[in-house]
Formats: sequence, structure tokens, C-alpha cells
Amino acid sequence: HSISSSSSSGSRGNVVLADTNILSTFAKINQVALLFRLLAPDRIGIVSAVYTELSVGVDRGYKDLQAIVDLVRQGQIVLVAPDT
Repeated sequence: HSISSSSSSGSRGNVVLADTNILSTFAKINQVALLFRLLAPDRIGIVSAVYTELSVGVDRGYKDLQAIVDLVRQGQIVLVAPDT
């Protein structure tokens, strides 16, 4: 599955976990804003492995992924630590 929902603590609602595939697809067609609208009011989250994949992709020349990396750095996409 490309996206899964998990509860987060606090009043901000759910965080929808996205993988590299879904994020890169929306980035490639320049429609990341659409993904945010589709998932509202939930927030988009990723695990650190996905962030690493996106960053490596940017380094390898996949410049479309930079938009996603920037959103993580701005806090609009949240890094989520898995429950242990």
C-alpha cells in the first residue's frame, strides 16, 4: 500500500504515512498540492527511510523530488518515528 493512516497524539488528527512512490508520482506531475487537498484535514508523514530515498533521488538528478524534500524541511510533511 502506498499510503496508510495512523493516529497521532494531540488534537491535530491523523497522520497519513506516504511512501516514496506516491510522493514522487505527485511531485513528477507537479501536483503535490493536490495530494494535500485529497488527504485534508490529515497531515502527511514519512519515515526517515523515505526521506533518505527522496534525498538520494535529488542527489542523483531527480529534481522533481526536491519539492518533497523542501516540504519536509519546512515541516509541512512530518517525519514520523515508528512505534517501538
